[in-house]
Amino acid sequence: MTPELDLFLSDAPEGAAAALRALCCAESLTDEVALKIYEVVPVPRVNGEQFLIALHVSGFVSPRNSEWHIKPEVRQSVLNIEMVANTEAKIHKLLIGLGSPDKRNLAHYRIPGYLFTRAGKAYHLAAAGDTSSSIDFYRRAALDSRNGEQWLAARLSEEQVRRGLLSEGRVELLFLTAIVRYGDRNYELAERGFERIVSSDLDCEEVAISLHLLAVILRRKAKTERALLLLDRSIVLHEALGMHEGLVMTLNSRGFLFLAQSKLREALEDFTRAISLANEIGRKSLSVGPLIGRGRTRRLDGDFLGAIEDADYAIGLVEAVDDRRNLTAAFILRGLAKRDLNDLDGALADLDRSVETARSLE
Repeated sequence: MTPELDLFLSDAPEGAAAALRALCCAESLTDEVALKIYEVVPVPRVNGEQFLIALHVSGFVSPRNSEWHIKPEVRQSVLNIEMVANTEAKIHKLLIGLGSPDKRNLAHYRIPGYLFTRAGKAYHLAAAGDTSSSIDFYRRAALDSRNGEQWLAARLSEEQVRRGLLSEGRVELLFLTAIVRYGDRNYELAERGFERIVSSDLDCEEVAISLHLLAVILRRKAKTERALLLLDRSIVLHEALGMHEGLVMTLNSRGFLFLAQSKLREALEDFTRAISLANEIGRKSLSVGPLIGRGRTRRLDGDFLGAIEDADYAIGLVEAVDDRRNLTAAFILRGLAKRDLNDLDGALADLDRSVETARSLE
């Protein structure tokens, strides 16, 4: 433990360490929830409000909007204190119950918001001994990139792996950590994780996505042959698992790889298939990348009108959602195709618009 924590506990009444350890079962707290935990592991002759006042002035607590949390370095140190197993499980089950859907209207001001997330549920289920359900919630947090929980889920799962509550080699947990590293642009660590995942013989979503993202990383490192092999495997697995959105994105990645290799026929096939599939599943926004890719391919193949057609469609889609990066690329594509057709005024207008759009990204 830290010297400050040792000093705090040495001056505190007997039982304070156990009470503090109980509070550290939670990732973040409100006073209301802290008092509920304190009722399970109280300090003799010290009421809960008094204990919380002492804790708040100790310097070990940081506010988090209407919630608060015990500082990470303090919490990790306190978690090393032994606790009666049944008591700890009781606290985690209490926290699971507080995160039930019927209490969601109390989130953030009376009950910590994380308890209502998949990451929070996964964490407390594992600590309560339900590893199977915990892994399922961690998996769902990892696979849903739109829920914003991945970072928290990765941090909590890594803590539980270190403490021996979860197995480090689980593909679901490896994927969770790797996808967060990828999102943080820590490609070296992401690559290590994805390599471990794709070496498994499992046919699952985590492997399909890992094959794709590992290929993207390797392509940046000019390892195009292996990247292509990984993309081929990823596409087959996406198809087998019915992962249509992921299939659109993987076909797009392989199309751009073919385009970089000047394999125009193969690139055109991948881009066209991706566009068709995106439209079939009602996700037209996913077709923007393939449209720009197909437009570039058509232009290189001499089909300048086809390139303009794809650029027009892409511009219509991205203007509606204010996707300025792809809008810049689409204006450049259309401008170059117009130049190829000797429409110099039109080309200059589009290239000027691409510069304006690119500047707005700065």
